[in-house]
Amino acid sequence: MAVVVEVGTPDAETIQAAITNELSLYEPMRAVIERDWSQDHRQDLLAVEITALGGSRPTGIWSRLDITTVEVRTFEYVPGKHLDVNTFEIKSPNAVNVQAVYEALAHRRAATRSYVLFYVPPDQASALKDDVADVAAAARMHGIGVVTAGDPYDYGTWEELEEARRVEPDPERLNDFVAEQLTEHTRSLISRRLR
Repeated sequence: MAVVVEVGTPDAETIQAAITNELSLYEPMRAVIERDWSQDHRQDLLAVEITALGGSRPTGIWSRLDITTVEVRTFEYVPGKHLDVNTFEIKSPNAVNVQAVYEALAHRRAATRSYVLFYVPPDQASALKDDVADVAAAARMHGIGVVTAGDPYDYGTWEELEEARRVEPDPERLNDFVAEQLTEHTRSLISRRLR
């Protein structure tokens, strides 16, 4: 005999718990990206911003990035200055699914690299193993990076499962992103560095 379970719309308390959980990950993960991730990836970052809380700035579906890093790079044998914008889609344990890959893919329209960063506590790692593998497979096909963090505060628990592939976004989209989503301070730093 089959048991039918009706799934209704989540109540406000359930929705608030999920939002609060993800929001609580932003600052510790931003700090680790700025301090440890950038060093490990040999990046000289101009800024690491929590862009998810952009208030009333204009956005479309899946266009509100959670964390964004900005770097202006130069090379010894390649002319010019190169603006790199990395985005991180942050997800709590209850949101480990392939939808996160498509959110990150939407971000990449205006970024050079996009990542999905999942908080996977050690006590839930075994239960989420298959979901994380599905996400990594989808991300690999699209060049999206996948990172898991056992502790949002401790880079030693972070594991990069898929490396993000660098792309060259449309310059107009990249410019619009910088103008609309980043703070005045970061825009000023970019402008000065690109002179």
